[in-house]
Amino acid sequence: MNTDASNGMACLVGFGCFVLPVLFIVGFAVVVFRMRANKQRREQEAWRAYQDSLVRLRENPRSAEHREEALRMGRIYYSVRTGGGVSAAQELGMANDINAACAHAHQTE
Repeated sequence: MNTDASNGMACLVGFGCFVLPVLFIVGFAVVVFRMRANKQRREQEAWRAYQDSLVRLRENPRSAEHREEALRMGRIYYSVRTGGGVSAAQELGMANDINAACAHAHQTE
């Protein structure tokens, strides 16, 4: 009988040694997928906020408040996108976006 019990226990241990790692891997994959989905959602929200601020700036190109908002929203977008600070190239890109949004006001002066 002792042999039957040890065979049954070996089967359970063997099954657990297979199932537990599989469950761990599946759980890890779910967590990674959710983290990526959340990052993409935050990035899309920040992009929309940045684009909306540029639209408001186009509508009021002489407004320093709208210019500052566009710059702030651009910095938020790029920091969310990169997960860190904003590079000099990204700052230059934001400046180009802001200048393009204000271009109509400069043409009518």
